[in-house]
Amino acid sequence: MKKLDMVKGAVELVIAVGAGILTGNAINLVKPSNLGIVKKIAVGVGGWAISDMVVTKVTDHFDSEWDKVGQQLRLLLERNKRRKKSQNPLKKRKIRNKQRET
Repeated sequence: MKKLDMVKGAVELVIAVGAGILTGNAINLVKPSNLGIVKKIAVGVGGWAISDMVVTKVTDHFDSEWDKVGQQLRLLLERNKRRKKSQNPLKKRKIRNKQRET
C-alpha cells in the first residue's frame, strides 16, 4: 500500500501543478493590462485565491475517485481470493478420490 500512496501523491502533485498553471493562465487572459498598482495586487491575490480553490476542488475530486477505485479493486481481489479458496478444496477432494479409486 505504501507504493500506491506514493503513486497517489505523485499524481496529485501533477494534477495540482497542472490545474494551477491552467487557472493562472486563464486569469491572465481576462486580466486587464492597464491596472494601477493596488488593482494589480488585488487581482494577483484574487487570482491566487481562485487558483487555490480550483486546485483544492480538483485534488479532492481525484482523492474521492482514487478511493472509490481502491475499494473496488480490494473487493475484486477479495472475491478472487474467495473463489480460489473455494475451488482449491474441491480440487484436492477430486485428487484424493481419484487416488482412492486406483
